[in-house]
Amino acid sequence: MFKIPDNLLILFKRLFIILMLYAACRLLFYFFNRDYFSEASFGETFLLFIYGMRFDLFAIGITNMLFIFMHFFPYKIFYHKIYQLVLRILFYSVNITAVIFNSIDFIYFKFTNKRTTAELFKLFGLGEDMGNTIPVIIADFWYILVMVAVMFVIAGWFYNKIRVNRSVMVKPGIMAWLYSVPMAVLLLIACRGGVQYVPISILSASVYTTPRFTSLVLNTPFTILKTVGKAVLSEKKYFSDAVLEQTFSLRREPKGQKQFVPYNVVVIIMESFSKEYVGSMNHQEGYTPFLDSLMKQSLVFTNAFANGKKSMEGIPAVLAGMPQLMPESYITSPYNGDELVSLASLLKKKNYVSWFFHGGINGTMGFDRFTKMAGFEHYVGRNEYPDKRDFDGTWGIYDEPFFRFFAERLSGSPQPFVAGFFSLSSHHPYTIPDSLKHVFRKGPLPIQQSIVYADHSLKRFFEKAQQQPWFSNTLFVITADHTGPAVQPFYQSKTGMYAVPLVFYMPGKIIPGSSSLTCQQADIMPSIMDMLGYDLPFNSFGTSVFDSTAKHIAFTYQDNIYQLMQDGYVFQFDGTQTKGLYHYFSDSTMSANLADEQQERVSAYTRTLQGVIQQYNTRLLNNTLAR
Repeated sequence: MFKIPDNLLILFKRLFIILMLYAACRLLFYFFNRDYFSEASFGETFLLFIYGMRFDLFAIGITNMLFIFMHFFPYKIFYHKIYQLVLRILFYSVNITAVIFNSIDFIYFKFTNKRTTAELFKLFGLGEDMGNTIPVIIADFWYILVMVAVMFVIAGWFYNKIRVNRSVMVKPGIMAWLYSVPMAVLLLIACRGGVQYVPISILSASVYTTPRFTSLVLNTPFTILKTVGKAVLSEKKYFSDAVLEQTFSLRREPKGQKQFVPYNVVVIIMESFSKEYVGSMNHQEGYTPFLDSLMKQSLVFTNAFANGKKSMEGIPAVLAGMPQLMPESYITSPYNGDELVSLASLLKKKNYVSWFFHGGINGTMGFDRFTKMAGFEHYVGRNEYPDKRDFDGTWGIYDEPFFRFFAERLSGSPQPFVAGFFSLSSHHPYTIPDSLKHVFRKGPLPIQQSIVYADHSLKRFFEKAQQQPWFSNTLFVITADHTGPAVQPFYQSKTGMYAVPLVFYMPGKIIPGSSSLTCQQADIMPSIMDMLGYDLPFNSFGTSVFDSTAKHIAFTYQDNIYQLMQDGYVFQFDGTQTKGLYHYFSDSTMSANLADEQQERVSAYTRTLQGVIQQYNTRLLNNTLAR
């Protein structure tokens, strides 16, 4: 008859005690911050506690790995007093530390509205502030330490109740070791947070709830572990708060007395659709014949820029006006739990239904988690697509059938709706259906045939969409997530490498034309709000392209260099010093540095970019993007 070895049974019991400690911390966290979570019903709160166990197990598995591993030895040494003393020391030292970190957020959460991350450790190295502050904190919140002590007195009592009985010692041998294999597998699963495609992250909490309540699902040891070694932002103080708002403000107020019109909104993000590939934007034959024809009926911005160079950087910029101004994507950064303003969250106030479609494997690049965090109600990926025969063998569903599926699902959606669609076939390895490989033209780059296929898929979408009753009442915005490989020198430059198409299409509502106005992906959200006559204020790093009174700029970040594009110039800045000023309209290869001879322009651009950086860093650090 199967019997769990005593050493493993002891481990299960001790881990259960640790799990209960984490549960107690979550309960106290909720108690101290119950006003913030008051909108959650009892049932919702209970479920969030249950979901939180997944993140607790991750933190427990990582922090107690040595403690767990030492229970795998079924030999006499396991039962020795000194060995058990070492285990007891590990139990207390590791988990008291974890509970203290959890208890920090009983109070600190009130100021940040997010769980503490590894950036906490940097505070200890900033002068003597922490050394001076810690005694005051202890004096003010002494009862937190008392609670921690009480928890461990109780935990210690239960720990002592678990007897280590030498009489049931398993005899050493291969069978004794085999009992540990399932436990090791369970530990591995716990350290990944499950058996899903990628390990869980802070953003995974958004799968279970709205952005407001994700902190109740998470635990502080988890958020610290997930951000250790991550590139984090530092506080910038170029200006006082009052001057900062004058220099660069995120507040977007309604313009005039416009009446809100509830048009449907469809934002199509084409994978790697560089401006270079669009023939009409380069006065030559390109790889997007359908998009070229559609642009003749659209308002086209010929001087538009992506805010990043990766898909994970483009999606937040397009859907939430969240540019990429740090070394890693917002989606993978320590700040990805911050509350965001997005197309979905803004239009939810106007009773819109929100969708995001991506034919990729659910979970890829964290898009499902990000869109959920950004307020999108429905995520539709490969898992929701009915015909698995359309899988491209690598990334997901081919563009043409997924575009068709997109149109069909929109036809079944309540109106008004806001929908984001992200294509994938023009992503490496640029797979297109075998039957079409000899149909579409190739170019000097492997990506370009897949661009033609993606453009063809876009054409099929519009052919189907035009037959739907919602089409005439829908604003379409088409852009790219980022640029692809380049051939022409300008598109290989630090400016051209961000150049993307930006198209607004709504027959009868938007007058076709072309504009050389400087704009960026972050401008898409405020521009849509302006087009709809949105009558509520909101925050955004972008400005409406329809606002003639705004300062129209674009900004990027790469390799610790910030770039500001405005009026045909690109200004480069490392946060402290000017690195260059170029007039890319006349100097496409950016070979003539004008910084020394145009000091007035450099000064103005420096001031603007410093305002952008200070707003960006401060709001991410303090979780004030949305307020």
